[in-house]
Amino acid sequence: MEFTKKKYTFRGMDGYAGFRNGKEYELELAPTAPTDEQPNAEIVVINPVSRLYSYYSKEQFLAAWEKK
Repeated sequence: MEFTKKKYTFRGMDGYAGFRNGKEYELELAPTAPTDEQPNAEIVVINPVSRLYSYYSKEQFLAAWEKK
């Protein structure tokens, strides 16, 4: 899986997964296919705060992040 780095501003709840609302982050993201464990996953993001993977549907990702 190849990740690309892009800048996004977090629009979700302050403190969610270590993120701050309105703060810009450089995210590493890649497309992914749904699995049994992540049935709605379409995008995988490496959390720049914890370095853990987060899985989002496109709708979830667009609701939480704004591209810069």
